[in-house]
Amino acid sequence: MATSKNPAFEWFRLDIQLIKSNRFHIFESVSDRDLSYEGNRYASILKGSYADFLDEFGWAKLFTDHRDSPIVTVYPLKIYRCYTCENGKTYIGFGDRGNQHAYFDEESILKDGQSRVYSVTRKKATELYVDFAEWLLSSYNWAKSKYSSKQWGSIIDGPPPFSSHELSIIEARRLFQWNLIGYADDGDALFEIENLSSMVLPFLTIGITDVSQKILIGSAWLNVSHIEPGMKMIVKKDCYKDRIPPSQLEVFSYPDPIPEKKDAYWEFGQPS
Repeated sequence: MATSKNPAFEWFRLDIQLIKSNRFHIFESVSDRDLSYEGNRYASILKGSYADFLDEFGWAKLFTDHRDSPIVTVYPLKIYRCYTCENGKTYIGFGDRGNQHAYFDEESILKDGQSRVYSVTRKKATELYVDFAEWLLSSYNWAKSKYSSKQWGSIIDGPPPFSSHELSIIEARRLFQWNLIGYADDGDALFEIENLSSMVLPFLTIGITDVSQKILIGSAWLNVSHIEPGMKMIVKKDCYKDRIPPSQLEVFSYPDPIPEKKDAYWEFGQPS
């Protein structure tokens, strides 16, 4: 564990302190085990700016203003994220910048605990940055540039609170009881849903993942617009059946909405 904060991230600390919008940057703590990398043959203790970042901030999902989908992500090194090029060199993913995956050289990680940053294709790897701290600064500035001054000001200030009507919707969704009860012949999931609230909602937002949480963690919007108060009905929904087999599907209750993430909940209406 690091004993002092890496000065290379002082700009990052200052920026996140300014942001009042909740869950715009999401941080999940990591274990001591995540501060090392376990390869096929042996393990290495991580060093340098990447290790310092994980130690201080953990698993980071940055710029998540749209349905918790991050623009920049930093995650622990796992062997299942390894990719081997045609020349036999192996690289391991540690983060994403938009649709571009970022990798470390596995050999350097195992030897020195740190590595330069690469983009990787089937044929070869291309060096992008000298180290993780440089990649993070560039990726952060790239993501931040996507926001206008007005948009960024709204993120700094945070959104307005829910209205009384929106609060009634939040209370109503708490009173919907639902269970995954099986699958239709076409692979769609079947949910038994009971409306114990006093109002009709257009949709009910639930969480979707796979048992290993390696394929995706997302959401589904169940059409409950026809379920009146006191009624119980079966609702059919495609829950990523093209990616998650029924035997691997897991569903879970989404937490109460917060104003910053309102567009992720179709109970308020589908976002435009």
